[in-house]
Amino acid sequence: MPGSIGHHGANGQLPCDRCIGKQYNICQLLEPSRQRELLDTSCRQRFDKRSYLFRAGSPVGAVFKVTSGIVAESCTLADGRRQVIAFFLPGDICGYLESDGCHAFDGEAITAAETCSFNRERFSAFVNRNRDVAEEMRRNLADRLKMVGTHLSVVGQLTSTERVANFVAMMTIAYAARNVQTRPLPLPMKRSDIADYLGLRLETVSRAFSKLRQRNIIDVQEDEVLVLDQVRLNQLSNR
Repeated sequence: MPGSIGHHGANGQLPCDRCIGKQYNICQLLEPSRQRELLDTSCRQRFDKRSYLFRAGSPVGAVFKVTSGIVAESCTLADGRRQVIAFFLPGDICGYLESDGCHAFDGEAITAAETCSFNRERFSAFVNRNRDVAEEMRRNLADRLKMVGTHLSVVGQLTSTERVANFVAMMTIAYAARNVQTRPLPLPMKRSDIADYLGLRLETVSRAFSKLRQRNIIDVQEDEVLVLDQVRLNQLSNR
């Protein structure tokens, strides 16, 4: 279940300077006055692990910027199978894609997560008033579409072991961009989440991790992976 968190800390300080996402996405553009203006369109929320920020087909509400944890965006097929479209890390914005006034996908907190949850109308007005922010939002959407295209190539062309190697390499790059440790690399999502993202069966993902470990490319430690040979990992992942 979601819960609200106050914006202001001791002495009325804003949380932005302590946020991992401050140097990522639209927030990196904002001086303190615009930080406060944007923050005033939002509330901070906490979401329990496996709770939903939004559901496909429900009327659109807030736009979310993840400030901690991981959110999976997914759709459910007619036969009940789940396809994870993307994983959103701290700094990423999610929940803005819509179809006929409804959310296009499910957004699930696959770890405990916190967000800045922006009122959609006020967020859109802020973006429209600030040309640099609007351009960053366009660039962000273009990057997301590019990632979807790359992901289709991964799922369509690579073997199961290559797909898992590609996933580990992708997450390494994503965490490094946020100045988060990559040795060891945090992978708190379940193997089933990775399977739903890579279009594989759970047991196939587990075998692929085992193969990479046997080849001394990675070491697996519960919800962390230690990359032992980055060069071979990149070669295998076709990056």
